[in-house]
Order: sequence, then C-alpha cells, then structure tokens
Amino acid sequence: MNPATPATVEFVVDILLQSIREENKNAVEAMSKLGDPKIGDEMLGQVDGYVGAIKSTLDAVQRRLLDKMSALHTEHNKMIPLHRLPIEIFVLIITGALESFQTRLWTRQTHLGRLTILSQVCKRWRDVIGSTPSLWATIDIRDPAAVISTAISRSSNHSLNIIGASSSGSLKYWDNLPARWKQFENTAIMHSTRWRSIQLVVASSEDAQALMSAPAPRLQSLEVKSMAPYRVSFQGGGSIFQGTGPRLRRLAMHGLTIPWRECNLRDLQYLSISGLGEFAPSCEEFLEILRMCHTLVEVNLSLGSAATVESSKKGPPFTMTQLRSMSFRPLSPSWTSVILQTIRTPSVQYVCLELDFSSAGYLLPSIIKRARALFSTAIDSTYHLEISVWGNRLEWTCYPSDMSRRWKFDITAMNNPAVETLETLLVEKSPNRFAPESISLDFHALSDSEFSASLLKLDGVDCIRTIGAYDCELESLLTYMSGATTNYEWGLPELEDFYVYDCDYEPSRLLEMVLARYREGDVTLGGGRPPPFKDLNISHAPGEADEETLGLVEDIRSGPGLLPAAIIRLDVEPTGLRALLLDLSLTTHPYHIDYEPGHDRSAIGILIQSINDENKNVLEAMSYREDTKVHTGTLSHVDDYACALKSTLETVQRQMLDKISAIRTEHNRLIPLHRLPIENFVQIITGALEPFNTRGYSGPTHLARLVALCEVCRRWREVINSTPSFWTTIDILDPPAVTSAAISRSANHRLNFIGAPRSGAVRFASRPPDRCAEFSRTAMMHSTRWRSIELVAASPEDVLAIMNAPAPVLQSLEMKSMAPSQLYFQNGASMFQNTNPRLRRLGLHGVAIPWDSSILRDLQYLSISTLDNFVPSCEEILRILRACPGLVEVHLSLKLIATVKTSKKGPPFTLPQLVSMSFSLSPSSTLVLLKTIRAPSVQSVNLDLDFNSDPSRLLSPIIKSTHALSATALGEQYRLLITLSHHRCLSWSCEPAGTYCSGRKFTITTRGKPATETVDVLLTEIDASRFTLGHRDIELHFDCTYYLNISTFLEKLDGVDRITTITAASCDIDPLFTYMSGATMDDDWGFPNLEGLTIYDCDYEPSLLLGMIKARYGLEEEDSEDSEDDGRDLPPPLKWMTISHVSGEADKDTLDLVEEILGPGSFELHEDVER
Repeated sequence: MNPATPATVEFVVDILLQSIREENKNAVEAMSKLGDPKIGDEMLGQVDGYVGAIKSTLDAVQRRLLDKMSALHTEHNKMIPLHRLPIEIFVLIITGALESFQTRLWTRQTHLGRLTILSQVCKRWRDVIGSTPSLWATIDIRDPAAVISTAISRSSNHSLNIIGASSSGSLKYWDNLPARWKQFENTAIMHSTRWRSIQLVVASSEDAQALMSAPAPRLQSLEVKSMAPYRVSFQGGGSIFQGTGPRLRRLAMHGLTIPWRECNLRDLQYLSISGLGEFAPSCEEFLEILRMCHTLVEVNLSLGSAATVESSKKGPPFTMTQLRSMSFRPLSPSWTSVILQTIRTPSVQYVCLELDFSSAGYLLPSIIKRARALFSTAIDSTYHLEISVWGNRLEWTCYPSDMSRRWKFDITAMNNPAVETLETLLVEKSPNRFAPESISLDFHALSDSEFSASLLKLDGVDCIRTIGAYDCELESLLTYMSGATTNYEWGLPELEDFYVYDCDYEPSRLLEMVLARYREGDVTLGGGRPPPFKDLNISHAPGEADEETLGLVEDIRSGPGLLPAAIIRLDVEPTGLRALLLDLSLTTHPYHIDYEPGHDRSAIGILIQSINDENKNVLEAMSYREDTKVHTGTLSHVDDYACALKSTLETVQRQMLDKISAIRTEHNRLIPLHRLPIENFVQIITGALEPFNTRGYSGPTHLARLVALCEVCRRWREVINSTPSFWTTIDILDPPAVTSAAISRSANHRLNFIGAPRSGAVRFASRPPDRCAEFSRTAMMHSTRWRSIELVAASPEDVLAIMNAPAPVLQSLEMKSMAPSQLYFQNGASMFQNTNPRLRRLGLHGVAIPWDSSILRDLQYLSISTLDNFVPSCEEILRILRACPGLVEVHLSLKLIATVKTSKKGPPFTLPQLVSMSFSLSPSSTLVLLKTIRAPSVQSVNLDLDFNSDPSRLLSPIIKSTHALSATALGEQYRLLITLSHHRCLSWSCEPAGTYCSGRKFTITTRGKPATETVDVLLTEIDASRFTLGHRDIELHFDCTYYLNISTFLEKLDGVDRITTITAASCDIDPLFTYMSGATMDDDWGFPNLEGLTIYDCDYEPSLLLGMIKARYGLEEEDSEDSEDDGRDLPPPLKWMTISHVSGEADKDTLDLVEEILGPGSFELHEDVER
C-alpha cells in the first residue's frame, strides 16, 4: 500500500465535514416544517452537547487518521532496502553522493543546499543527517549567514571545507569580490585550526597576511586569489600558518606569493600558480619548488612572459614519478624548454602548453622534440592529430584514436607564422611507431596566398582525413585537391570529410575539383583515384550560394555506385558559427557525447522523485472516490488491509530467508574447514591474523581484517564473535564505535593498543595521529589489561600519565614523545605505580626514564633514539645493557652522546643471547661498546658512524672489533659489498660466501670522512685480518650523483684483484671504462678478475664502452707505428653484462657490437628505466 500524506488527511476530513453539514441541513429543513418552535434552555443544552460531540468525534477521527498514516509511512519506509542498512553505511552513501559537490562548479546548488533537500525526504533521513557532524563540515559563501552558523555548530570538531568561490567558476578567473566576502573571511579565520580545505579571495595585502598567518594544523587544500599581486612575508620570527606545518595535498596561488621554502610541500599532489606579476618566482626557484614536491600529480603554471633562465642555473635533472598532468598556459618558451629538459615524467598523460614565440622562435624545434619525448612515454596505441591554423597561431592536439581520453597532448604556438610552425611540426617527425593514424586540419581566416603556402607543406602527408575551412579564400585549396602535387599524387589523397563555412571561392572551381576526383576513365596520377567524400558540408549566408552549381555537385556526389547513403549536406541559411560548430561536434567530433534532457539528474534526485511519485499515487487514487466518508468501518477496513499486507509481506520474506539460509547452510557443511572442531578453527584464524597484530605501513587494521572475516559466512561470524581473544588488538585507525565494541567483546583478555600513525612505525612519527588524545584516554582506562602498547604522545604530560598508569601484565612498550622529555618520580613513586611489569620489548623515542629501573631486567628487545639533551652517557648505556642479560636485539640512535673516559667504562661483560646490534652513535662511543660487550651469538651488526666531530684514527680499531664479532657468524670465507654514495660517504657489508644465510650481515657506514681514505683503511684491515676472501668475494656498487668523479676512488683499488662484480646506477662511469681499459699503477688491468658488470641509467660515452671491451678482448685496431705490446696477459672474458636505459636513449649500434664481442647469452639490454 502506498503511504498517505498530510494532504490525504485533510482531504478525508473535508469529506467528513461535508457529510456533517448535509446532516445539519436536513435537520434545519425538518424544523422549518414544524412552524416557529420555542427554543428553551433544554434545547440549547442539547445543541451544545451535539456540537461538543461533533467536535470530539472530529478530533478523534483526525488523531486516528494521523496515527494510521504515520504507521503506514513507517511500514512503507521499512520496506525500502536503503533504510535497512546500518546507519554507518547509510552515512557513507550520503557522503559519497555529496562528495562531488564539495568543490562547487558554476551555478549549481551549494553543499548545504543539497543537504537541506535530502533532509526533506523523510524523517529517518532528517534524523540521520541532523545527527552526523561530518555532513555539515562544508561551508559555502553563498549560504545564508544563519545556515553557516548552524552548520559550524552542528559540525562539532570535524575539519572544515571553506568554499569562498562565487557562482561564476574557479578562483583563478575572478575579477571582482563576491558578496559578503569580508564577513565570510572573518568567520573562516575564526575557525582556522579546523581548516581541511579553503578557497578564498582576498582584497588587500592585509587580508592576505591575516589569512596566511592563521594557525592551520589540519589544512590539506589551499586555494587563494588576491585581487592585487602581493608577496606574503614574515618578520620578527613569524612564519606561515604560525609554524603549525600543515601537510598540504593541494595548493593554488593566484596573485599571491608565499615563502615557498617554509611550506611543507613534500606531500603536495596538486600545484597551481598564476597571476603573480612582478612577484613571480624565477625559473630556478620554480624548479626548486618542484623538487620539494615528491608526490606531485598535477601542476598548472600561468606566468605570462616570464624571465629567461640561465642554463647553468637550472640544476641537475630530477624525476617526478607520479606526475600525470602538466599545464603551462601561457608561459615563455625559454621557461618551457628548461622545465621539459629538467623534469623526468615517466607517468605523464596530459600536457597543455600555450607558448608566445614573439621573441624566441628558435626554441620551437627543441620544444617539439621534448614534447614528442614526453608523448612517446604515454602512447600505447594509435592516435589522432588535430591541427588548427590561424595567421600567426597554430594549435595541435594528440589523443587516442579510440577516443578513450587515456592521454592528451595540446600545444599552442602564438605570434609565430603558422606556416613556419606547421613546417617545423611536420619536419620534426617522430619514429614510425609514433606516427598518427589520422590527421584533421582546420583553417581559419586565411587568405589565398597563406593557404597556398600552407598546402605546400602537406605534400607527402597521406593520412589527412578531415579538413575544415572557416572564412577563408579557397582557390588554392580547390586547385590543390584537383591536380597533382610535387610528388605526382593527388592533393590530400585520403581525405574523407570536407567542411566549408562562409568561404570565398569560385563555384566552377569547386565543380572542377569534384569532377576531377570522381571522373571515370584513365587515372594518370599515382596511387589511383582518391576515395569519395563521406561528408561534404557547405554553409553560406542567405542568398550567397550558387544553388545551380551546388546542385550539380550534389548530383555527382550521390551518383550511381558512389555511396548514395553518404550525401552532401547543404546549409544555405547558417544560424551562426556557434551553431555550425555544435552541429559538427554532434556528428564528427571524436569527443562527442549524445545529450538528452534529464541525463544530468543525480541518483538522489531520482530517489526523491520516486518517493514523491509514490505519495502522489495515494492522492490520485482517493480523488476518484466522490462519496468517500470516513467512519469507524472505513478505519477498520484500513487497519485490516494494512495488517494483511504487512503479514503477507513478512510471511513471504521469512519463507525466502529460510530457504536461502537452508541452502547456504547445506553448502557450508560441505566445506572441509567447517568440519573441524571449533578449537582448531580458532587456532587457524588466530595464526592467520597474528602477523597483523603489529600494523604495517598501509594495510588494513587487525579489527578491519576481523570484520572482513565475519562477512564470509554465518559460522565464521558466530565463531569470531564468541571468541574474546580475537578482539584484543585495538588500533587508533579504527572508528571509536568499533574500538568500543572490540573492548567489550574481549572480555578480560589482555589488550594490544596500536597508536601508530597511518604512515608507519611509532619511531618515525612526525606528528601525533588524529584522535590521539581520545585514543590515549581509552587506553588509560584499561591499563591493567595492557599486554602491549604503541603510542605517540603530544606532550611530556601525556608521557608521564602513561608511565604512571598501573600495568601489571605489560610485556611490550613503544612510545614516541613529540617533545623530548626526562621522567622523574618523587616521594618513592616509580613507573607503573610499582606494579613491576615484566617487559620483553621496550622502545623509547624522545622519552628518557630512570635507567636503573627494574623493568629492564627481562628485556629481549631495546630501542632508544631521539633523546636530544636527555641522552644518557656512555657509562649509563653500558649499565643499561648490563642490566639486560637476556637481550636479543638492541638499537641505539643517539647522536649527541658524550665521549667516554676509558677508566669509567667498566670491565667487559657478556650478552650470550644477543643476535642483532644497530648503533648510530659517535665513533668513540661505538668503539667503547664494541670493546666492552662480548656477544658470542651475534649474527647482525649495523654501524652508522659520523666522523665530523671524532678523529678518523678510530675507524681502524672499529673495523678490527667488528671483525672479531663477525668471526663466528661469517666463517673463514665471506663476500664483501662496497657501496660509494658520496665523496664523503662509504658503506660496506660482509655476508657469508656461498649459500645465502638469512640474517647474517655486518654493515658499517661512514660519513664526514673522505671515501678514498675510508677505503684505504678498509682494504688494509682486510689484508691484516685472518680471514681469506672467497672466490666471488668483493662487489662494488656506485650509487652516487652524475657530478661525482670516481677516478680518485678507482686509483685506491690498484692491486685489489678479487673484485668480481661491479654495479653502477645513475652516475658518470666514463672514468670506470678508462680505468678498465689500460694499465694501473701495478702495470695490471683494472679489475683483472671481473666477471660481471651491471649498468643502470648511467651517463657514459658509447665509444669508451666499446673501446674498453675491445681492449680487454684484444680486438684493438693495430697501428703499425704506435701500437706496441705491453706484455700483459688479457683478463678473462666477462661472464655477463647488463645495461638498462630509458626508452630511446641507448646507442643500439654500439651495443650491438658489444653483444657480438661478448657472445650470445652474456649481454642483456633493457629499456625499461623510469625516471
């Protein structure tokens, strides 16, 4: 049954009143026949009683009707599938529907306006929307002030989206201030700490300064337009956003320059800069800005005629791996050339360039080449090329032939003769596999001479399918299409569509062209007769067309055997250029989409309309009843009908659900896993979830995975819900409702609290995660049940509160304080209120505790870092380690540790179970620890040493001590990997030779000491040690910059004859080839026993590579006068060589010669490098 509306109630009541009026009328007529009766008190009392009874009856009927209508509404709404969803999912649906309107375009309704419409659907929608703060967090300048105030109050403490755009579009194109802008700006600044995104216009420098000085810790998206160009600056120690450091994802500055280096741009995904005038950054500054934006996806730059950049200042090339879209319009060619040359964009899919060549026409060929290089990385299929020609302007666009818009490249060249630009474009041809499948040409307002010059450039271009001419002189074009070109072929031999709009031409010339291309008989031109036109469209002003000639053209065009279905369309009364272009777009444009009224209706609008239609049906059904009277019998009938309908629907639904449940139950019984005892099933799920008790970087939380398992089937859901041990891992990323439910279901089991940020581990957190305070309060309430806790504390007070909580069963604690602090306990108090938890794992980052505490005695894992001024001394560190006899793994990263006195370090001691050590300490402190600690079971050592403040002489004893530790783990044969990263940074690692042994690795990294000196000390200590190097023992890795000269480093390797493998990545390796080609200081080959060479994206001269191979293989060309045998034996041939390049950069001819010399199976070339 369709539900009734209040209008239905009024309609029924009106019928009832009408029936009462008719009864009263009958009574009056009956009394008039009795003459002139006397009215006494008794009769008046009867009338009053009658009136009161009528009123009471009406009230009762109306109440019952309203109750019944409300019940019918409720029952009807219950049957809607959408209303059976949980509230959380229902809110997600509404949020997703409204998400596309948070950034408003043009004149559509505001976010709050649409929210108000949704609130009018029904009571349930209104209740849910009114009680969900997140739906009210988008504030628009077009909303009334009262609505804005209500929305802010209802949004609670949620982050706000502020939209200060007018109804005319994007901020970038504003030329006036919107209404109420000042009041709106003041309201926005009052809530700056809650900004998530803001779009705003500022009228003056004071407004801009106030906006950029507001604290905005949550801000992710900022778009500002200043009516007058202005540079924001801060004096007296001030900083942008008061130093709150928001992590911006989207930034657009129109007319406003900010201190770019002070902004946190490392997470930026969208950047737009325009209208800066005299405050525009230089090209070097803009490149530095892009270097800071590692995750940039889209960049738009509009700076007009910016200054020319000096090539020497542009800096080295760099790669933006996630950049998809670049738009530079307008921008000077010099800027564009430098940016395209400097930025590597392997993932780019959209490029839009608008260039003014009035003073830099010589840059056009190089820009086209670089644009083609970008284009070659994106193309994955055939493509279509559109070229539009004006007098001094030419625009060309490339997009896929299948019109999928996977990528698009659009370039406009202005203030350069279009004929010259067209010639350059056609001359700078790309490889054949990048040739266009089809070309469309549009000519606008060209004279006959300009047309003639353009056509000469098209000889030999045989894939032009479409030509459009608008307001041009066509004599040269028609002549060109009628006869032979310089290649003795037809002009435009593949032309299929020809459009002429308001052009000047001789009708006889048009008729001659059509006759020439359609004439039967011998064909004297090469390539045969051109195909007939598929579409010939000619438009003229009224009265200007030669209808007789055009009639002949149409007859020829639609003659026998000439595709009669494709006929000429003649429009002799055009309605304007706009109408013609629209018509063309609806018939031939590759991006055409058919439009029908109503296609832009949203799903929510359709839903609202359907509900209104259902309610309307009730009124229409009742309007057909002319004699409707509502009385007790009618209401009883309505009751019976509603109950019967409800009962029938419930019965059918129960039967269907029972059948479905029975089928699913039978199906599940056949699964072998479900035949196991519940205890074994619980063990299986526990083992599957165990790796997720400690959350990874980006995976779902433990409870999220648990909820996903609950959705498998009913049995899984019942088992999981009834097993408290599954619900003991509480994550800060879970919603509060899920967290509360998990704690209640976990019964009295021990809890694991994970308060790490979404981006990774607690140690590397740069700010407290969202809801940190709320999560800490929840954790504190259950401290007696802690089994493990990972938490980021915002202040020392929060740290003290955690360490003061009673935690008798705590086994693992990892805490990061955003402000380093030292904990003190007074009046006999101690950590965890003397509950003495037996910790197995302890990680303190920015937190210093009383290091003599008894909680250290059972530790197996210890990590201490980022203590700054509260760093323990070396003696205290040794006391800490002595107090942990069962320690298995230790990590220390304490840069400011003081130098230790030898007399205070104490006697050596043994940690028998210690397997892994990682020290990032001063060299002096590291040496003391290595000499004091005995670790017979150690298998992994990682040392990071900074020699900027300590003497270099300490390196030798540190290497000796490390070798002593590694004696038992590595054995007598091991392989050595040496990596050069910088001229003052060298690292090396030792691993067992032969079979791979997991976890056995000894690594040392030195900084602040010349790499040449470091490698000298290393090789000396290797020669002096008792170990012998295995057959494949030394590997070299060059992982440095292009500007580092490795010649000096290579000289230090003279005499080292056990280097078997070399890997070089992203560096200049010409010195390496030179070193390997000739004699060293020992009159031997450079790397005489080299077996393999890997080169990845390096810079080198192909001739040097070929010369090195020829020299080592004895294939150098003999010179009778200068050639002389030096007496050296040739080194053994290389077993393998692998070279990787960016696609198109490899010198294939040289590398083919190298492959011939090395032999089959010994050389590999890969062109899959992405920069």
